[in-house]
Amino acid sequence: MNQLTKRMAPLVAALLLAACSSVPELKAPAIDMPSAFKEAPDGTTWKVAQPAEGQPRGQWWLAFKDPELTSLVEDAAGANANLAVAAARVRQARALAGISDAERVPQIGAGIGAQRSGAEGLAPAKLYQARLTASYEVDLFGRVGAGISAARADASASEATYKSVLLALQADVAQTYFRLRATDAE
Repeated sequence: MNQLTKRMAPLVAALLLAACSSVPELKAPAIDMPSAFKEAPDGTTWKVAQPAEGQPRGQWWLAFKDPELTSLVEDAAGANANLAVAAARVRQARALAGISDAERVPQIGAGIGAQRSGAEGLAPAKLYQARLTASYEVDLFGRVGAGISAARADASASEATYKSVLLALQADVAQTYFRLRATDAE
């Protein structure tokens, strides 16, 4: 072995071992909770708050029973560029999640080809080719599974962003409408 090979062998071995690492499973840390809180009334227990971002908000503006407000909110939702961009990102993220899901199944490919060649003075030669390929990636180190989980998380985040953009748009329309009504009433 030459000197360069001896020096590079540990580096190559370290790189190969690093490539074999898998994504660790995340676990929530255990937290010691007191049995009672000084802010809680006697005899009550602590209730854990649940995130409400993903909850459907419904058509909250209908509570005002104003057909003009309803019309404005629906028109704004149909014509807003930011909302259209958010919807396109949701479709894109869902498509990418579908592509990631496809990595779990075997991949099959086929192809055919024909070629004609010849030198001057010789009869032309014809070459025909047909090929069939199949491949499958075994998810030994979790790369495929982690990629699928990441794509699904991106799709969920895009959907949450869309819902937030829609809610902000509806709220802006309602606030502007009520300001206009208040100004008209003066």
